[in-house]
Amino acid sequence: MSTAVTPITDVTKKISTDDQSGNQLPCLGTVTQINKLGKISAITFLADPVITHPNDSSASEMPITAQAKHISTADFGDIVLVQNTQQGLVVMALLSGENEAPAAHIVNNQGNVVVNGAKSVSLTTEKGSISVFSSGKVLLEGQEIEASSESNFSLSGWPLRLN
Repeated sequence: MSTAVTPITDVTKKISTDDQSGNQLPCLGTVTQINKLGKISAITFLADPVITHPNDSSASEMPITAQAKHISTADFGDIVLVQNTQQGLVVMALLSGENEAPAAHIVNNQGNVVVNGAKSVSLTTEKGSISVFSSGKVLLEGQEIEASSESNFSLSGWPLRLN
């Protein structure tokens, strides 16, 4: 499904959402094409800005030149924030849906990654998961769970049950 993307080089008019200084503001768009990795390859504008593309006179579906690295994989119909650049359209953000809660807050604290979730944080794969809940409960589930230590290995709590 992925095709070669031609950057928008012949923009005859600015996107109609200019600020008072004449600077181009980002626009909202709907995802219409996704490549096999889930990266966004084309969108349609929600506000239908005035813009032309050399290969498409209708300019209804616009190719995406780049996507910000922090954006997770997208689905058809997702709403994105798009910025027009000299090289072409760049997807800057993937907006949450009306019924979606904001994602967990991830912080790189001097090389220590901290993930904050209001109710819980989970790492999940096909055959296992680790969940930490706001109550303090930690749940490990997996086909096989191993633990090793070069020094002391401590388990504490009451009661402590091992099968």
